[in-house]
Amino acid sequence: MPEYLAPGVFVEEVSFRAKSIEGVSTSTTGFVGPTRRGPVARDGANGRPPETLEVLTSFLDFQRLYGGFEDLTFAGEGDGLNHVAHAVRAYFDNGGSRLYVARVFAGAGGNAASPALAGTARFEARTPGECGNGRLQVVLRGDPATRAALGRAPVGSVARTGTRARVASGGQIRGGTGPFVLPQDGRLLLALGGAPVVVTFHGEPAELTGGNLDANVTLAANNVLTVVLDGRTSVVTLPEAATPRAALLDAINRNLVGGYARLQGNALVIGSDVAGRRSDVQVLSSGAGAALGFNNDPRRRGSEIAANNIGDRFAVVAADIDAVFNAAGIGITAGSDQDGALTLTNDTVGATPASNIAVSVPNPLPAGGPPVHRILGFADDASRGGTAGATLTHYVRGNDGIFRDPSNTEIPGNADSLGIELVTVTVVATDGDGQQKTYDGMSVHPDHPRFLGLVMATNPTRRSDQLEQVFAYVPGDNPPTPLALLAALSTNGVVRLTGGHDGTRPTSTDYAAALQSLAAIEDVSIVAAPGSSADDATHR
Repeated sequence: MPEYLAPGVFVEEVSFRAKSIEGVSTSTTGFVGPTRRGPVARDGANGRPPETLEVLTSFLDFQRLYGGFEDLTFAGEGDGLNHVAHAVRAYFDNGGSRLYVARVFAGAGGNAASPALAGTARFEARTPGECGNGRLQVVLRGDPATRAALGRAPVGSVARTGTRARVASGGQIRGGTGPFVLPQDGRLLLALGGAPVVVTFHGEPAELTGGNLDANVTLAANNVLTVVLDGRTSVVTLPEAATPRAALLDAINRNLVGGYARLQGNALVIGSDVAGRRSDVQVLSSGAGAALGFNNDPRRRGSEIAANNIGDRFAVVAADIDAVFNAAGIGITAGSDQDGALTLTNDTVGATPASNIAVSVPNPLPAGGPPVHRILGFADDASRGGTAGATLTHYVRGNDGIFRDPSNTEIPGNADSLGIELVTVTVVATDGDGQQKTYDGMSVHPDHPRFLGLVMATNPTRRSDQLEQVFAYVPGDNPPTPLALLAALSTNGVVRLTGGHDGTRPTSTDYAAALQSLAAIEDVSIVAAPGSSADDATHR
């Protein structure tokens, strides 16, 4: 209807003809199913509104909200394929533009949590899922300040004195510069605080096995083989006439990019050059695929091999080693120094035996894979203890503008000579899939504008944080004092979350509840539930 902006008499012509049926968009799709993490779609029962879903326009949008390709682990079963993630990737790869995802989660609980830090305070995963079994690396950052500058700091700020000396740290040993090539089942033999630690690295490539080949293979017109190796497609044109097995194998190997072909008996095997969880192989059945025994576009991923714990055994970097430590719950952080050299740091700080880290190879060597410390650049006798650092005193600014320590003593007048720093908390959060997000500039006092419980809130105020934030700080019923919380964070260094799970395999009832969220969106023209038929078959 026209909008009239001034008083007057207006003539409006109205057509007497019946309106034609308006077209609707067919470019918006809805997917329903379980994912690694993210908000769970509500059904609108008991007076609650249905979950408000966000439109996704790329696979990166999906990863930020719902996680990646890692398999799901349902209670009482092995790993289950993450159908929704693969369907989303295929949707956008094939021209899809707008997508809504309604996450399904069946079962109770499922949110990972850390042990209590101080009082009842802890960290929790905001949504259920095994992906919440991550780690939070806590760093206390000190920025130099003067006593005069403290007067401009907001209420709830934390300052410390005695910073002219070094800060406490855990033992750290320095190795070589990666990437490294490790032998299969190679072992890193360490002592952490005097206790033996053995880490075994296993990475085998994903492979697909076709049918048995005749001594001479005739493909005729079906002579084009299409192989997708780690996202790269190789199209191999093979001879149409009868070709000896060995010659056919050689023709495939000359043209594959990022993989290989071999014979297992008389059966053709195609595999990835990546040896570990990142390997991915698919052979299309069209053309020569079916003729060589690869039916129904088979696909195999290195992440489906239970023994694999490394991304690529032939190109290992510090992040890969750190992920292995994290998955095994070992209190060591792998990183790189300013020169790019591999470092292993004990998460326990201070000048105590518990903070020591060392290479420790027993003699005689116990049965198992070969030691890899030399490959990683560590000397046979590499050993380092932690440092106690200075005696630091922390003060928090109250509503009266005065900085006081836990005993209510004011910051001394000679604090400038001792060294003053304004302290903020930085948390590097790594979820169970290795995705990281950094929260910096936070304080431990509830009155501070960047209080830990506000920045990492259970119920964030910003919509983007509601969707993307994986972890939250939960003070509990008996929260600690600000400086007690600061001391707990400083002592822990690395906080691990456990207990997250993917629930049970969803039923048709669980899918029906999630579909209510999509029903409220008018422009969705296509709805699919990737993997739901497999779930139903499993339940039957």
